[in-house]
Amino acid sequence: MKGFLQFLSMIIIVRSLPISDYGWYVAAISAFELVVIFCLPGVVRIALRSSLSESSRFEHLFGLRVLLLPVLLFGFFFIPEGKAVFILLATASDQISMFARVKLNQHRQYLIYNALESLKPFTVIIAVIFYTVLIDKDLSLGYLIQAYCYLSVANMFLNIWYAKKYASFTLKILKPSKTDFTESVYSSGNGLIGTCMRRGMVLVAAYSFSTTDAAYVNIALQFLTIFTMLYSGMSLSLTRDIYDVSLSITKIAGGYFRPLLLLIVSIISGSLLLYFFGELVLVTLLGETAIGAAPIVFLTPIILLLQLPQLLLMGVFMRFKQESLILGLNIFSIVIFIPITFLLATSVNYLMFITLNFALFTSLVYLIAFRRFRIKNKYAEFQSEKDLSENQ
Repeated sequence: MKGFLQFLSMIIIVRSLPISDYGWYVAAISAFELVVIFCLPGVVRIALRSSLSESSRFEHLFGLRVLLLPVLLFGFFFIPEGKAVFILLATASDQISMFARVKLNQHRQYLIYNALESLKPFTVIIAVIFYTVLIDKDLSLGYLIQAYCYLSVANMFLNIWYAKKYASFTLKILKPSKTDFTESVYSSGNGLIGTCMRRGMVLVAAYSFSTTDAAYVNIALQFLTIFTMLYSGMSLSLTRDIYDVSLSITKIAGGYFRPLLLLIVSIISGSLLLYFFGELVLVTLLGETAIGAAPIVFLTPIILLLQLPQLLLMGVFMRFKQESLILGLNIFSIVIFIPITFLLATSVNYLMFITLNFALFTSLVYLIAFRRFRIKNKYAEFQSEKDLSENQ
């Protein structure tokens, strides 16, 4: 539901706002969301695990999240404008909201959890419609970023209120330990590739070309979100099965072969559909101003196709508690492609081509790491059997 509402909000905003202003809006959000990486997003995962295990670490992990929030100020390095403060406040509010929802998840308040997660894009849609219907048909960038900020803050207070009422959430902050920090660092590797791809592409387009090009890149990436939602539906049960050590990897692979094949067929079909009818789809949904995204929109589903091996193998590595390996592989891939991107991205088309190669390269790195991991495990099993036979 959240992904659908985000896609719908993009349609409404693009149809109401000058395309260059929309580009500034998404570039500013991307800047601060990219800096969130250094706020250790993995701390939320550790907080969820500790909550589900009835651990007393939650307040310490919440303290780590609050302690790292000032790092968001580095977002001004990318967007050095006064009005970006609204995006800063919105991003900080979202980080607090995530922690409140952890408690709702722990107490199995899934209906409230999902409703609150989808509330922000829904209220943004309402705010935009209100402005364009009652005030002016041409949406103002100033109004949009202020609405985005105030709605994020209001959503944060609503998350806190519901978490306090139904899930024993408190704003108590305790000093984090070294273990809290270390585990959060390792756990932050999971979504690193996706964040750098989505947010990084928009920022590179804004800085290297123009905010209009940033808008086109973001529009194309929103179509990727549609296919990512299809994968997310399957990945929930897949992740659960991967963590179930009673199920072998071979059995899991056999059980998900058909769903994965169907997903691959859907991605290829969607890409072909956008290749032949991309301009029609863009003009119908977003208007004439979005036509500039037509040359790249059909390529965005292929990003997910090339990324699938990495996503699947990341789940396997998590099964064997190899978070540090995941973090290392992701950082290695990112470090390799940062200079390549800035040297070779001379247009939006080249930027998309580099992103496709980045997804492919990351998957190849994961495949090589998985092969070495298997060889290492087999050698360890052989040594264990050899030692056992010698002792007998």
